[in-house]
Amino acid sequence: MAQFTLKNVKINFPSLFEKAVFPGNDPSTGKYEVTVIIKKGSENEKLMFKHLDDPERPAKISFDRAKLLLKDGDDPRDNKSELEYYKGHWFFKLSSKKRPVTVNQSNNIVTAEDGDHPNGIFYSGAVCNVIGSIWWQNNDFGQHARANLLGIQMVDDTAESFAGAGESVDAATAFEVLEAPVDL
Repeated sequence: MAQFTLKNVKINFPSLFEKAVFPGNDPSTGKYEVTVIIKKGSENEKLMFKHLDDPERPAKISFDRAKLLLKDGDDPRDNKSELEYYKGHWFFKLSSKKRPVTVNQSNNIVTAEDGDHPNGIFYSGAVCNVIGSIWWQNNDFGQHARANLLGIQMVDDTAESFAGAGESVDAATAFEVLEAPVDL
């Protein structure tokens, strides 16, 4: 597996402390995951293309097929929701059955309880460093490049969150105190 470190990338849809399980799926199939957004033409793009062009890639998986790991933010077939923050970027999901290492700027381990977001200090739109590895799926389910999530470090927790990410209310002041049940 070819390990890589992406520097200063925005993240989206982090599930770093609880496994993501989608409706209709068996909970045992859940994984820790995050979507990473890399700018086109950046050093991160060059790094990913280098790892996807690995000479140890199985012969059945061409470079063009391996590149399918990266979704094109400018292509409406990949960016179906037409998310503005994907435009001019590549995006792809990294996942793991094992919980990834999660650290702050000082390289201290962080947990879900650290920070104001459901994923601790990590939220959609945060700038992070991400360590992952490429593995080659070459079986009855297809031939593709896949990405394992190994670790993530918060770089900038002041970056603007994507629309709606991390919204919350203060439980003590969000609602008025009710004196009696309301008749409906």
